[in-house]
Amino acid sequence: MSHDPVTQGFSQVEYQRRWDAVRAALPPAGLDALCVTAPLRLEWLSGADGSGMWPDPLILAPGQPVTLVVRRYEEDRVRTTGRVERIVSYFGEDDALDVWAETLREMGLDSARLGLELDCWGLAPRDVSELQRRLPRLTVLDASRIAGDVMDVKSDEELAVMRAAAAYADIGMQAFFGALHAGALESDVAATTLAAMRAAGSEPMPFGATILLGQNSAVPHGASGTTRLQPGDVAFAEFGGVCHGYCAGLVRSAVLGNNPAAEALYAVARRALEAGLGAIRPGATTGAVDAAVRGVVTAAGYAAAFRHRSGYAIGLGWQDRGNTSLKPGGSTILRPGMTLHLPVNLFAQGEFCVGCSETVLVTSDGAEPLGRLPRDLVWVG
Repeated sequence: MSHDPVTQGFSQVEYQRRWDAVRAALPPAGLDALCVTAPLRLEWLSGADGSGMWPDPLILAPGQPVTLVVRRYEEDRVRTTGRVERIVSYFGEDDALDVWAETLREMGLDSARLGLELDCWGLAPRDVSELQRRLPRLTVLDASRIAGDVMDVKSDEELAVMRAAAAYADIGMQAFFGALHAGALESDVAATTLAAMRAAGSEPMPFGATILLGQNSAVPHGASGTTRLQPGDVAFAEFGGVCHGYCAGLVRSAVLGNNPAAEALYAVARRALEAGLGAIRPGATTGAVDAAVRGVVTAAGYAAAFRHRSGYAIGLGWQDRGNTSLKPGGSTILRPGMTLHLPVNLFAQGEFCVGCSETVLVTSDGAEPLGRLPRDLVWVG
């Protein structure tokens, strides 16, 4: 019987694939071992997260069991939900570094070339210096991109849940459009949208949805509140469906009645998005995709309205510090199997924001949108 990751979660074969892929990346990087502490990468490799207060390193080394060092209070939960081969526990902040160092020593890694995620959340400068004080023969190297680069390319199981998440986002956006009418209350529109996704099977988003009406849409990542939709107002939505923690983002916009300025700006956003999608192919750089998007916006005279990068790698937990970024000058090479979110949000300062986006799969010859909704600006009667 085949394994269905959407209904059953990820298989042990999938976790073994992840471990093997990260281990294989260590020798070319000159590393003997890697300690993963970035929260999303830790979850991706272990199936569980740690305490969130002190380092909970997952130790990967060729020929060694996958070992997670975790707070004792969390140990039973990690044993129940996690997929690692060995768990070592510490009591709290006073012995967390001692146990980490001793575990490395027991594994024969006390004089190793050890990769640490120095440019990610989950590791403080003091943690690094205290680990080196306990293991003075240790050579610490920055390995912030090792696990992230492997994580970027999705397996068949991951793509199945990404497609499910994109379907949930489509359902939510249809509910968003359906909730719009003259006098609609912003918080009610948001509640209707999120309820529709939850009813379809989506998990909650890792952070709040951006569902904004009228002038409130000009506030980036603003909170839904008491604004009501009035004639000529923009309605803006950015959120995502979620399946087993994997997110597929989606941005769309609508106008109640007529708003020529918003309509013109949205047309630019859509053209820019489609230029970016056309630039996506294996071997292209992230900077080239950003240049394609930004070039359309700039040529139309709206450079100041585009305040952000053109997109980022998306998957588990939406995104994180250190993930692949579609930014100006970006040099990361796109590979088949990567999933990217390209939100093109353009701001009319103090008046409104319009935008559209797609979550896409990098295929062998281009980009495949995972969602199925049209990109047209929606007019509400």
